[in-house]
Amino acid sequence: MKTPVIHQGDIVLKPLNGVSQLKFAFERKDFVVQGERTGHNHIMKQVLVSELTRPQTFGIRQGSEARLIHVEQETELTHPQHETVKVPAGLYVTYRVRDWGQARFGD
Repeated sequence: MKTPVIHQGDIVLKPLNGVSQLKFAFERKDFVVQGERTGHNHIMKQVLVSELTRPQTFGIRQGSEARLIHVEQETELTHPQHETVKVPAGLYVTYRVRDWGQARFGD
């Protein structure tokens, strides 16, 4: 079964099927992104994180706080104002979308 795109507030995790994580330098740490509006954090505990210097490689605009996340076993993405989301094992590019009225940019 194909993993769907995961959304939690303004944070998106897009699965990268067929991309080798061996091409990237990862660091094991908590994935933390501060919420744009409330300042509350989106958190995934102890995953492999790699900063992206060229997010446009994955069709994501520069300045969207893009990172690669390698989830080794299912984990949870938490935020105090959103429902907790289960994240299956896999490789993801994660980024922030921006709301401009009714339009969303970055998806």
